[in-house]
Amino acid sequence: MVKKTNTTDTWNYYTHIWKTESAYLSWLRGQIRRIWNTCPQKIECLKKNLKRLPKYDGKGNPITYKNGKTKLYNAYQCELCDKICYQSDKVGNKSTYAVDHKDTNASLTKFEDVPTFVDALLRVKEKDLRILCYDCNMTTAYASKHNTTLEEAKAIKFAISLEKQMKDRQFFIDRKLTIPTSKEKRRQKIIELFLSENEKTVNHNEKDLL
Repeated sequence: MVKKTNTTDTWNYYTHIWKTESAYLSWLRGQIRRIWNTCPQKIECLKKNLKRLPKYDGKGNPITYKNGKTKLYNAYQCELCDKICYQSDKVGNKSTYAVDHKDTNASLTKFEDVPTFVDALLRVKEKDLRILCYDCNMTTAYASKHNTTLEEAKAIKFAISLEKQMKDRQFFIDRKLTIPTSKEKRRQKIIELFLSENEKTVNHNEKDLL
């Protein structure tokens, strides 16, 4: 009979490889996600949603061959924002699109989570998946991890982005508003204003449709 080994036994035995249980579980998550990269369901989703679309130059003209015929490129369309993502384009060294799980509640924070995590990641059907652009994929991942709405996640990521670019003060200057004294207060106010401005835009668009 094979003796069951828990995570503590595993990473404690190989402390020169994993310093903590968290490091072991991080490695385990990565290995399981490697399987997802070649999962047949993911590949089928990409095949089914593949489009052949033109690209445009800086003046808005379609890129053509020498004979004037429009070039077509492999592309995908984001299910949330409708952005066109070309297969050849990159964000750094990453694709501009991703196959996303609509249900992203599964986590792997202890060894007992492995069956549920594997089930959520790999036992999926077509209806469980969607194509998202890089930005929407990162936003949905943030929303799932921090238990926020999608709009709240967009606002938080926007505020953090301004901080990293050291443009959080300029945000208030552009709007002729008083600049909050601390970084935390500036972030919170930016989030509030982002959500408020976005809500006004949505309401305005809805009125245009009436």
